[in-house]
Amino acid sequence: MPRLAHRGNHLTWRQISAHVIRDVIARTGIEDPELLRREIRKAYPFGARKYWPYKAWLAEVKTQLQAHEHPPQLPLEELPLFGSGEG
Repeated sequence: MPRLAHRGNHLTWRQISAHVIRDVIARTGIEDPELLRREIRKAYPFGARKYWPYKAWLAEVKTQLQAHEHPPQLPLEELPLFGSGEG
């Protein structure tokens, strides 16, 4: 189990998952998606892959991988519609 700094309150399964997954992404990089998924799978910190901890892990994996797969979009005002607009 990773050592995480916290005060008073306990961390949720999702918070622990987020920390572990961020560490894996930082260590592995996002250039090779297959390698990244293998490393994330190996880093699962909660023992048996069942019940709520596993559901929280899967939800956080999905959230973080989607954040890296889909870069932020430009505002509509900045999107080119039909070339440069010169005609």
